[in-house]
Amino acid sequence: MFLILYHSDSYRELTLEGSDNMDCNVVLNAREYCLRRSVQLRLEVRSRRWILHTGPECHVQDCGGVFRDLELTDGRVINLVTAASDRLTLVAVDRGDVLPVTYKFAVDSLTRLRFGSDEDNEICYSFQHLVSKHHGELVRQRDGVYLVDHSTNGTYCNGHKQSEPRRLAFGDQVQIFGLMMVYLGSILCVVARAGELRLGEQTPPELHETAAQVVNRAETPRPPETIVNRSPRVRPELWHGKVTIEAAPDQHPQKRKPLLLTIGPSLTMALPMLLGALMVIYGMQASGGSSSAFMYTGLIVAVGSGILGAVWAVLNLRQQKQDEYQAERARIDAYGNYLTRQAATLREQYRHNAAALNQTYPPAGT
Repeated sequence: MFLILYHSDSYRELTLEGSDNMDCNVVLNAREYCLRRSVQLRLEVRSRRWILHTGPECHVQDCGGVFRDLELTDGRVINLVTAASDRLTLVAVDRGDVLPVTYKFAVDSLTRLRFGSDEDNEICYSFQHLVSKHHGELVRQRDGVYLVDHSTNGTYCNGHKQSEPRRLAFGDQVQIFGLMMVYLGSILCVVARAGELRLGEQTPPELHETAAQVVNRAETPRPPETIVNRSPRVRPELWHGKVTIEAAPDQHPQKRKPLLLTIGPSLTMALPMLLGALMVIYGMQASGGSSSAFMYTGLIVAVGSGILGAVWAVLNLRQQKQDEYQAERARIDAYGNYLTRQAATLREQYRHNAAALNQTYPPAGT
């Protein structure tokens, strides 16, 4: 669906895109549309039908003060009056999924190209009785190609009505109620978004046709054209979020005690016992007494306790090192699993965005 909006000085075409049950406000800028004051058109999509809401700001001409909702159907013409007394004509066009065909003509040797609703024009175009029989023409003069208007409803160039002959510059757009002709120097592009477009017998040859094809154009059917995919009106939403990759967790190594401090507690009891046993043995020998095997029991107990304590301390140190190694391995494995999950999330979001873009902008050859 698109709208043709025009009045005595300006012409615009607005494409309407939206999903069901959606409001759409179109602002007509006063400077762009040559209005006394900017106007806002309130539109709504209701059950896949476009509805125009009228009100004090913009209402139907001769409505008698009654404002109502108007359904925009294909070909409907609505005369609007703004609060500043500007008069606008709105024409709704709904071509469905039909894509307009663009014709390109070589006009470097053009002397005159007429357009209008009559069959004797080179470009025959009719729409809603808005196009005159001999609407206008392109005339080549010494200093360039001129647009000349002969119509009743007007011919527009770049959105502005042309009452006097206008010399066309490269890229100028000639607009006639759904028909657009783009002047590209030696090439003229013609496309009709509404109405009925026919090519007269004197139409310049198209760029992709040979002279023989042009002669037999009326007799030879045109080859089937390749239809390209059209971007959907409802575009899937792209993922725009952020994925934060956290740093690896810090290490928490345990403070190791020196070997002497680790073995020291086990020697605390062994050393006094050893000294006591030695003193007893020395005292007995000094007094001339005989020493028995029982006197050496304390010595054996003290030395054995010291040795066992030292061995136990060394085993504890080894176990502590093994525990630290296992904790470090667990920290590295946990962080690796976290990175794997984040990579899978990024990969899934990339696939989603790629599928959404392929659906929104399908290849032309499929």
